[in-house]
Amino acid sequence: MIQFSADFRSFRFQAFNALLLRAGEQEGEDKVNRYFSGHRISGRFGNTELGIHETVMTGGPKEPFHPGFLNPIFPYYFTDVMESEKGGDNITLAFDASTFLSKSFRLYGQLVVDEFYYEKEHYPNRTGWLAGFDWLGPFGRGTGVLHAEYVKIDRWVYNYEAESPWARMNYFNSILGYPIGPDGDLWVIAHEFALTRNTLVQIQGGMQRHGETTVFTTLHTNEQLEKNHPPFPFGVVEKTTFGGINLELRFLNICRAIIDWQGNWIQNSGHSRDTKNSDNRFSATMVMDVGGVLGK
Repeated sequence: MIQFSADFRSFRFQAFNALLLRAGEQEGEDKVNRYFSGHRISGRFGNTELGIHETVMTGGPKEPFHPGFLNPIFPYYFTDVMESEKGGDNITLAFDASTFLSKSFRLYGQLVVDEFYYEKEHYPNRTGWLAGFDWLGPFGRGTGVLHAEYVKIDRWVYNYEAESPWARMNYFNSILGYPIGPDGDLWVIAHEFALTRNTLVQIQGGMQRHGETTVFTTLHTNEQLEKNHPPFPFGVVEKTTFGGINLELRFLNICRAIIDWQGNWIQNSGHSRDTKNSDNRFSATMVMDVGGVLGK
C-alpha cells in the first residue's frame, strides 16, 4: 500500500492505493487481481469539521491497475465513467461531519452512498449512516464521558454484481467498512468514568439486529430490486442484546490490571426462528510498562 497525506491551514488531504492478495489461486483458473483505493479531504471551520471521501474496489482476472485511480484528486466516479467499457468498479462516496455544540459535547455523523438512484421508480438505494455523541461530564464535573451511537446499513451496501465478485467490499472475512456489514443496525451506549484516581470503569450496552443478507449474498438484478421491496432487516432477523463492564486498576506507576466481562443474549440465533443463545466472556490481564522500568 502507498499512502499520502498533506495539511494546509485548516484542511487535510489523505489518499492511498492498495494491492490486495489475489483470489482464484486454484490450478487452471485465472488469478484475480484486486485493488483498493481511497481519498478524503476534510476541513475545520471553527468548532466543526466536515469531510468527504471516496473509495473504489476494482480488479478482475489478470486485470492491471488502472492509472486513472492513481490520481489522488480526480474523482473516482469520473474515472469509472471514462472507463465504463471495463466495468467491475465498486465506488462508494461518503460525507461526514463533527461539531462541538459546547466545550463538553460533540455531535458527529456520516452518510455512505454505495448506490443512489435519481429516478424514483428505481429502488432501493444502497446507503448507510451513523450518528452519535460524546458528552464530557454528563452528570456534573468529574463524571467521565458518556458516548452513544446508532448505525444503519442497508441490505445491499458493500455488495456487487455476481459477475464481478472481486469488487465486493470485503477482504477475507472482514468488511472494508463498518464491521456489522450490510442489512443490519446497531445502537450502543457507554459510560467511562474514574471511580478513584487509579481506577477507570467503562460500562456499555446496546442491541444489534442483522438480517439474512451478507456481502456474499447474490445481488438481485435491478428488475428484481424494483419489484421486491422487503422490510429492513430482511428475513429472520437475528437480535443480539449485549452488555459489559471493563475495570482498569493502576498501581506502582508501571502496572495495570484489566478485568473485563462481556455478555451477549441472542434471539433467532443463526437466523433460525425462536432459537435463543447466550455467551458470557470474562478475562483478566496484567500489563507492565517495561519501558518505564528501563527508563528509571
